[in-house]
This record gives sequence, C-alpha cells and structure tokens, in this order.
Amino acid sequence: MKKILKSASALALLTTVLIAPASAYAQSGHRICGQWAALPNNAGYAGILVEVKNGGSLEANQACDKARHKSPNEVFASASFAPYLASMTWHMQGTTACENLGQYFMSADHPNQDMCQYMNGYTGYAVVKSAAANTTTYAQ
Repeated sequence: MKKILKSASALALLTTVLIAPASAYAQSGHRICGQWAALPNNAGYAGILVEVKNGGSLEANQACDKARHKSPNEVFASASFAPYLASMTWHMQGTTACENLGQYFMSADHPNQDMCQYMNGYTGYAVVKSAAANTTTYAQ
C-alpha cells in the first residue's frame, strides 16, 4: 500500500512540474491593448498591439490609443491578406491580460500563451499568426 501511495505522490508531483512551467512565464503587471482580427477562411489572426504596464498611466493610455487608431490598411498593406482587410472585423482591445489575446497567436515558433514574452513594452507591433504555417511574426 505504501508503494502505491508513493507512486501516486510521485505522479502528482511530476504532473505539477510538467504543467507549472506553462503558467510560470506570465508577467505580473503587464497588459496588452490595441486591435486584432481573425483572418479570412480561418487562416489565423492579425493584430496591431502594444504591451503596457498595468495601472492606467498616461504613457500606457497614449500607447493603447495609438495602437487602436492605427490603420490596418497602412500596417498590413504588403501582407498576403491585404485584399481582405476591408472585410475583416477589427476588435478594439482595451488593456487585458497578455494571455487573453495570446491564446489566439500561439504557434509552433511562439508557443507561450503570454504573448508579452515576445514584445518590448510601449512598442507597437504588427502581429500575424498563420494557421497554415503554424507560425507567428512580431514586427515592430
């Protein structure tokens, strides 16, 4: 009986160790804002996003406003989905946890749901997740 309990305890510890790193990368106090849309035909997602610190500072508000008012046509003019920009539904995103949007932009080369791990604070990014290639690009 003791052997079974030790095995169960070891399995529980191993499971915790394997699961914990996925959430250990979250950056406390960091948020993301801007605008994002699903690409046509389930091809992925596109976003004009910025990472800010939580707290509603003037700098954060200005960075978020700038990202929300940037023209997708201007930012993604050379992208392969540019002809579809007018028909895409863009969502204005207030400050939210990086993982809330990051779940849509995860890929083989950017597997962390906390997309702030791939961004520098207060810098605007054009982010594109390609479902077909299973890749995500972050361009400043």
